[in-house]
Amino acid sequence: FLEHCRIYYFKYQGESRIWMGSADLMRRNLDRRVELVFPVQKKEIKQRLRFIIQILLDDNSKTRLMDSEGFYHRVKPRKDEVKVDAQKYFLRLAKDMHKGIDTIAGVPT
Repeated sequence: FLEHCRIYYFKYQGESRIWMGSADLMRRNLDRRVELVFPVQKKEIKQRLRFIIQILLDDNSKTRLMDSEGFYHRVKPRKDEVKVDAQKYFLRLAKDMHKGIDTIAGVPT
């Protein structure tokens, strides 16, 4: 798994844009390397990426949130909340796609 997501989602005044990149935009990756960031324009791909982003945001199993002091705290699901593990979800998705089933769109690949 990649340490950092390479999907960038921007929304301003109701308009959203999605970009993707070859590396996370951290200083260590930008000082001595050439990296690429590009806009995603195809509607179907944007929908898939928004779905992926939502799964990552819903993760309550491995997510850490940074507080105002810069410390990270692990997110834990409430007792009445369904546990979401994005890594397990994406592993299952990859296995299903390998079988020829697109579980995002619900159609054969």
